Amino acid sequence: MNNAHALPLEQVLAELHIDPATGLSDVDVAQRRRQWGHNVLPHARPRSLVRMLLEQFLNMIVLLLAGAAAIAWATGDTLEAVAILVVLLLNAAIGFGMEWQAGRALAALRKQTRMTAQVRRSGVVVKISAEDVVPGDIVLLSAGDRVPADLRVIEAAALRAEESPLTGESNPVSKSVDPVAQGALIAERASMLFLGTVVVAGRAVAAVVDTGERTELGKIGRLVLDAPEERTPLQDKLDALGKRLAVVVLVIAVVVIVAGVMRGDELWMMLEVGITLAVAAVPEALPAVTTFILAFGVLRMARQKAIVRRLTAVETLGSTTVICSDKTGTLTMNRMTVQEYRLPDPARQQLLVEVSVLCNDATAKSGDPTEIALIQPAIQHGIDVDALRRDNPRVAEHPFDSGTKRMITIHRTPAGDFLWALKGATRVVLDACDVPPEKRPQFDAMNDDLAGKGLRVLAIAHKRTRDVSGDPDHGFTFLGFVGMLDPPRPGVLEAVAAARGAGIRLIMLTGDQAETARSIAGQLRLTDGEPRVKHASELAGADPRAIVAETDVFARVSPEDKYRIVEALQANGEIVAVTGDGVNDAPALKKSDVGVAMGERGTEVAKEAADIVLADDNFITIVAAIEGGRAIYANIVKFVHVMFSHNLSEVLTIFIAIVLGWPLPLLPLQILWLNLVTDIFPAFALALEPPAPGIMEQPPRPPGESLLSRSFLALISWQAAMLAAIALTVYWLALQRYGAGEVARTMALLSMVGAQIGQMFNCRSRTRSAFEGLSKNPHIFFAAATVVSLQGLALTFAPLRRVLGLAVPPASAWLMVAITIVLPIAIVETQKFIARRRAGPTRTPAVS
Repeated sequence: MNNAHALPLEQVLAELHIDPATGLSDVDVAQRRRQWGHNVLPHARPRSLVRMLLEQFLNMIVLLLAGAAAIAWATGDTLEAVAILVVLLLNAAIGFGMEWQAGRALAALRKQTRMTAQVRRSGVVVKISAEDVVPGDIVLLSAGDRVPADLRVIEAAALRAEESPLTGESNPVSKSVDPVAQGALIAERASMLFLGTVVVAGRAVAAVVDTGERTELGKIGRLVLDAPEERTPLQDKLDALGKRLAVVVLVIAVVVIVAGVMRGDELWMMLEVGITLAVAAVPEALPAVTTFILAFGVLRMARQKAIVRRLTAVETLGSTTVICSDKTGTLTMNRMTVQEYRLPDPARQQLLVEVSVLCNDATAKSGDPTEIALIQPAIQHGIDVDALRRDNPRVAEHPFDSGTKRMITIHRTPAGDFLWALKGATRVVLDACDVPPEKRPQFDAMNDDLAGKGLRVLAIAHKRTRDVSGDPDHGFTFLGFVGMLDPPRPGVLEAVAAARGAGIRLIMLTGDQAETARSIAGQLRLTDGEPRVKHASELAGADPRAIVAETDVFARVSPEDKYRIVEALQANGEIVAVTGDGVNDAPALKKSDVGVAMGERGTEVAKEAADIVLADDNFITIVAAIEGGRAIYANIVKFVHVMFSHNLSEVLTIFIAIVLGWPLPLLPLQILWLNLVTDIFPAFALALEPPAPGIMEQPPRPPGESLLSRSFLALISWQAAMLAAIALTVYWLALQRYGAGEVARTMALLSMVGAQIGQMFNCRSRTRSAFEGLSKNPHIFFAAATVVSLQGLALTFAPLRRVLGLAVPPASAWLMVAITIVLPIAIVETQKFIARRRAGPTRTPAVS
C-alpha cells in the first residue's frame, strides 16, 4: 500500500481485509505468502570468484604487457616472458585478495532483518520469524522491539521510534494512529513504523502494509543493487595511459626497424631490436608497483584506523573535490546532550534537574535519547537518580503523545504529599503554568533564543497537591527551559578546517529540520559566511546540478535524495566522497566515487556499501586518509616519472646510435636486463616516499587531469634526452678508446645504469631539491645499493656475464661511471633552482 500513511485507519483495515481483534487465519497467511512471498530483501547475485579474478586482467596496460610477454616468448626471450607473467600474476593475486570481500551490501541488508515478531493470528498472539510476516498481519510492539516490516499504526500508547538509521532524524519520532498528508516525507509519516527502525518508548498494535523489497528499507536495497560500480579516476587514467602506450610501442618498433634496415643492418636482427625496444618501452612493473603503492597505503591507513575495502579507493580519496557528509553520527555524536539551562530563578536549577529526572522513563544507559540526556546533568550534579526515584515513587502518569506534546508523572514525596512533574513543548507547558501575563513575553523570548541556536527546547514545570487527583492542565509553577543538541564530534571542527584548507568543499546531508542543520553547519564552519541551506523537496522539479553547485546543507533528505545529490555532483565533474553510518546512507555510499562508513556506530549495510570504514568513527581520520591518498597519487606520479624517463632514454639511445651509423650500443638482452634492474627497485623506493610538505595546502587535482600532462611529458622528454646524451657520450668515448665490441657496450650499459640511479633521486620531486628530506626515505639508498650490487653481479659472475655479452671494463673506466650518477642530479638540481627563483618565495608549487 503506497499511501497507507495518508488513509484513515478504517480504510486501511478494509483494504487489507483484516480484523485487528483476530488477525489473519492460517489460510489467509498461506494465500498472501503465495501472492507476496517471504519478508526478505532482494538478493544481489554476487560476482563469481572466477569473474573477480578475470577482471584483474581487464585493463589496457595488463593486456599490453601480456602481448609483450607473448612477443618475448615467440622471439626466444623466455626469461623476459616468464618475468612479465610473474609480475602480472602477482598483481592479479593482490587485487583479487583485496576485493574478495567487496560488494556484499545486500547480504548485510538481509542480515539486518533477521529477527522475530509477535503477531496476532486467529485470535492468538504467537512469535514467528520476521521472514514469515505477510501483509495484513497484526503486530504487537513494545519498547526495545525492532520493527519487522512497514506497519500502519492501529493503537499507540506513548509510542516513539528511533528512525535515524533510515531517515537521519536524530530525535525519536512520536507515532499516532492519525493519518498524515499524502505528500509527507518518510520522516514525517507519524502513522507508520518502518522496517529496520526500533521502538524506544511506549507500545503499539500495527498492521503490516508492506514486506520485503516493497518496504522503505527494501527500496533502499534496490537502490544499492541498481547503483553501478563507479570506475575510479586512477583506473580511467591507467587505461588511457595504456592506450597511448600501445600506439607509442608500435611507432617505436616500426621506426627502429625501418631505420636499421635502411642503413644495412640484418632484417631479423633489427626485428629483434625493434621488438625488444618496444617491450622495454612498456613499463611492465607499472601494474605491480601501482598495486604495491596502493596496498602500502592501505596498511598505513589501517594504522590510522581507516580500513580500506577497495584498493583503488585509496587514491580516489586523495582526488576528492567534494565530501558529502551525513550529520547524525558522523559530524555529530548521535547522542543528545544538554547544552544550556534557562531559568527565571537560577536558584531553582537543582529542583529543575530533579523534576526532569522524575518525569523520565530512561536510565543513564538506555531509553529515549532525549530522556537519557536529561539524566546525565543530574549525575554530574551528584544526584543519586535511583535514590531520588525510590524516595519519590511514581503513582500515576500521563504519558507523552504527539497530541498533548507533554508528559506528566505524579510522585508520592517523603512528606506525604504529591509532586507533579511536567515536561513538554514550550507553549503547552507555559499554558499549564500560573504565569503572569507580563512575564510570558520574557519566557517566549528565552525559548526563541534557544531555538534560534538550533537547540531542541523542553520546558519543565511542577506543582504539589495533597492527593493524586487534580487538574493536569493548570496550576503548575514554571521552572525553566532545557536546550539540547546532538553535539559535534570531538575533532570534527579541526577536520572540517583542514579539509577546507585543502580546497575540498563540504556538503552536509541530514534528516533534521533546516534550522537545526543550519545551526550545526554554522558551528562546524562549513563555509566562511552563512551556510546555504535547502530543503530536500527543492530537488524535485528543478535542475539538481544547479542546486548542488550552490548549496552547503540539505535538510530532510531521503535515501533517494542523497543518491540524487551525489549523482548531480558527479555530473558536474566532481570527485565525490560520501560519509555515513545509517541504512539510509548505503545507496549514496555505493554511488559515490569513494564511500566512507563509520565502523563503531555504522550499520552493517553502510559498512558493506562503503569503500573505506573508519574504525574509530573519527571524521578527522578522513582528512588523514585524504592526505594519504594524495601522497599515494604523488608517489604513483614519481614512479611513472622515473620509469618513463628511463625507458624513453633507452629508446633514444638506440635510435640516435642507429641514425648516427654507430654500432648498436645495447643488445636486446642487455636492454631487458637494464629494464629489470633500474626500473623495479627505484620504483619501489619512490613508492615509499613520505607526503611532501604542504600537500594539504594545495587544491585537489582537476578530475580530468591526465596522468601524463603536456608539461609532465615535456619534463620526461628532456630528462630522458639528458640521460641518453650522457650514455651516448660515454659510448662514443668508449668506441674511440676500445673500439666496437663488448667493452664499449659494457660502458654504455654501465653509464645508463649510473645515469638512471641519479635520475631516481631527481624524481623525488619536480620542484624541490632531491636532497630535501632525503633522510626520511632510507629505502632510496637501499634501492641504489641493490642496483649497483646486481650490476656488479652481472660483471663478476661469469655465466651471467657471458649471457649478457658483457666484459669487465678497465679500472680507469669506473671514474667515468661514477660521474654518470652525479651528472644528472647536478643538471636537474640547477634547473629546479632556476625554476624556484623564477616562481618566487611565496608561491606554492603546483606539484610535489
